[in-house]
Amino acid sequence: MSAESSVILSRTRVFLIAGAFLATGCPHGATSPAELCACSPRQICVGSACQAQRSQSCACTGWNVCTASGQCVPPPEQPQFRVGACYHDTGAWQYTAGEWDLKTANVFIPIYHHPGIREKVRQQLSAMANAKAGVVKTMLWYGDEQTHPQFPTSLVAFPPTAQQLQNLHDFAADVSVTLRPDGQPMELLLSSGFLAAADVSVGDVAQDKVGWDCLTAAEWSLRMTRTYNSVIDAVKTVFRADGLPAVSLMYLWSEVQVCATDDGTDPGCQWAQAAPDGCNIHPQADRTIRNQQWFLKTLYPAFVAAARGAGIIPSIYFNGGNTETGIMDSAFTDPFATAQPEFVVLDHRRSMAGIFRSAWWMTKHGLPLPERFDVDFYAPAVITTPATLTARFLDDLEAVIPQQFYPGQSFRYAIVEAAHPNEKTARDAVGKAFAAERLRRGANPEIVLFWSTPGSDPTASVAPEQFDFDAFTTAGIVSPFANLNGGFEASADGTAPDHWRLPANAFWNHSGVKAGAADVRFDSSGCTSNCGALQSDRVAVQPGQVVSFQLSQENSFPLTNGPAPTDANFAGMTFALIGSQNGVAQIPE
Repeated sequence: MSAESSVILSRTRVFLIAGAFLATGCPHGATSPAELCACSPRQICVGSACQAQRSQSCACTGWNVCTASGQCVPPPEQPQFRVGACYHDTGAWQYTAGEWDLKTANVFIPIYHHPGIREKVRQQLSAMANAKAGVVKTMLWYGDEQTHPQFPTSLVAFPPTAQQLQNLHDFAADVSVTLRPDGQPMELLLSSGFLAAADVSVGDVAQDKVGWDCLTAAEWSLRMTRTYNSVIDAVKTVFRADGLPAVSLMYLWSEVQVCATDDGTDPGCQWAQAAPDGCNIHPQADRTIRNQQWFLKTLYPAFVAAARGAGIIPSIYFNGGNTETGIMDSAFTDPFATAQPEFVVLDHRRSMAGIFRSAWWMTKHGLPLPERFDVDFYAPAVITTPATLTARFLDDLEAVIPQQFYPGQSFRYAIVEAAHPNEKTARDAVGKAFAAERLRRGANPEIVLFWSTPGSDPTASVAPEQFDFDAFTTAGIVSPFANLNGGFEASADGTAPDHWRLPANAFWNHSGVKAGAADVRFDSSGCTSNCGALQSDRVAVQPGQVVSFQLSQENSFPLTNGPAPTDANFAGMTFALIGSQNGVAQIPE
């Protein structure tokens, strides 16, 4: 079916695919490991050459990094849309006995110096660069594998060893000289994970026991401080050939999610308030929000200063994990709004409940919010589709976060973890939804990174050789409706499109859409009477075309994680949208 002759209709937000896109280009321009610079302590590595350290250090502010020459400039390739991978492992993990088998992990930073590992990573980096990946995010899992042998080679010591820091330095140098077909290297981001002795979710800081080894809070904090300082030192002297730092941004915490209060009085966060029994829960982790709050208050301000001093942007990213039911819950009101009026902004936007309260808590404790508001996003579609869920989630994000936390500022955000389904049709549905949203919204999300190893379920773990970057790019998208007035999609209060709150057999014309294409969809997400809360595709309608939405909806059944029971007395409804030179009319049949 060609894009020129047909309109593709489905039950998702629609975008038209012109055809398969094949990444082609010249081989990467990386040098061999022997050609990379081994610089003295008073030198920096720029591309593949050692140079004297910059004469002045620049603790840059805002959305800036410090170059090899000491200038504050934005990170690479702003404001282009780029896709990339969360890359920390050279192969797929195995799923056995109901869990991921860490003994099958091939996490490469701890063993980068082992025979063949660096060469394999460089080959995989080259393949990603040739596929036009723009960003690599590498997670460092901190812990202590010597006392926890179930992590054979997966963990970076807590704090890291000299060899592991050298490995990280070498990996950053390898990324910096691995070039895409356009001659540019990929941007490298670092993030943190905590297991074993470093697992801050285990224990209870109030009882002075943290992690699987029950370290005191003071000892754990000291180790973490040494950890992030040594990691920053390992990469701050590595620069790309263009003078930009090889590592532009570093996340101290991945997937921040805390309650709005420190004392358990946040009624929207009761699920998180069960306190662990010291280290008697060892070795099973508990999502202790209290420990995470302590971590952020104790360590994040000093980390921000340390990263800034090295010319690297400090950050955290937020847990945007959601359910289909939560995202589509337009009847939601946050219970904390009675005590804190700011939480009224969450009405009808349940998908932001966790993200908002985490950011709100940080501001109330004087902690800086990141320059770019990064989140992960996983929301398996059951009744709706990835396109509908992605559109709704990003609508909620843009409606809630900027006005409360970035007033009067340009708002930038990124999706730094997303699903990478193994099956291509499912993968395209996830990836192209992000790409279409980028085209429609203009500047956001700035980047989209997928996570694939280990995956979200036993069938979702692939080796880097199987990474599909094209599924997440804008290549092949013909009609994402990028130039349409966003007010056509959402009403002033953001809960449902204008003109769709109609009695039976009503007609409407949208005065803003005449003599041209319209972007329309059926939307009952504003319904609060158990009427389904569904959204169809966004469909492009040209004058003279007819688009039918067939809605199978069981009255009295709310949206669930599966189809509602069949009602023999319900025949269904069909809505037709008819385009004409005078506008687009909705005619229920």
